[in-house]
Amino acid sequence: TTIQAAANVVVAGETVFVKTGTYREEITIKRSGASGQEITFKANPGDKVIIDGEFTRNRGFLNDGRSYIVIEGFEIINTNQAGIYLINAANYTTIRHCDIHHNVGSAILNRGGDFLLVEYNATRDNGQSGITLNWRDTTLDFSESCIVRRNLSYNNGLDNPEAGDGISVSGGIDCIVEENLCWGNIDDGIDVSGKTTRKPSIELSDIIALADGIDLSTDTPIPDGDGNGIKIGTNVGGSHVVHHNISFHNKRAGFDQDDLDSDSPRNQFYNNVAFDNGNLEGATVRAGFIFGGKNNEYKAATVMNNIGWNNARSEERRVGKECRSRW
Repeated sequence: TTIQAAANVVVAGETVFVKTGTYREEITIKRSGASGQEITFKANPGDKVIIDGEFTRNRGFLNDGRSYIVIEGFEIINTNQAGIYLINAANYTTIRHCDIHHNVGSAILNRGGDFLLVEYNATRDNGQSGITLNWRDTTLDFSESCIVRRNLSYNNGLDNPEAGDGISVSGGIDCIVEENLCWGNIDDGIDVSGKTTRKPSIELSDIIALADGIDLSTDTPIPDGDGNGIKIGTNVGGSHVVHHNISFHNKRAGFDQDDLDSDSPRNQFYNNVAFDNGNLEGATVRAGFIFGGKNNEYKAATVMNNIGWNNARSEERRVGKECRSRW
């Protein structure tokens, strides 16, 4: 009668189909699957399955070091930490077609797991970020080779605005974030950081970010949070590739490279469009594209074939080599 009862006995290659109902429990995954023999937890096709933490449980699903796991088709609400929490090399986990909302922390929180696939989810109305890829611990063991694609992430950061991004990648190597739609998040639509000499560190493409840092019900700026569409850097950036994205009507900036260390490998921005950003006041610095550097060093960005239109400023800060864009 509980999902946990099935989790206690399921083995590699098996699927747990969950029927319609509200399940008031936290599911701890007990075993790993194997390549081609994943352990799958799946809402029965056509059924509405809700996992309700009732604000007394920390997670909906906890994957502590189990690999080759699939979680699919659940609505997860009212947890105190994260709707789905991955920790300690929870590698090769797939999360898809879930609707995760009104949790105190993030909808999906990964700390160091590699080779993740997060796709076709809605992460909305959470206290912190919608989707978070983070380092495992203070050793900065980054998440590696993860794919985050085709998700909707909106209206996050209700309890912690500074951690209220649509998608946050605080440590990643060779990760791909693509074809996501992020809007109305209190901090940033996409917030990426993580320093590595491997290239690209994180690739962002085909993303639409709009109205981040803006209350859409009134079309007014939200006082808390940054309000960038896509933000790169945050003091430990480098080697990120940002291309073919559209960022518009955000509170502060369409694209923001924030305080890149002078010794970091260059980020690349090409074939992006920013329009109607920063036009609602509410931020000190506002623009379509902002390229910052410590101690006025702006050399660390390659900016090519971008378009900025109808933003608060045509170009906030100058960039160095290979700047061929239309402002």
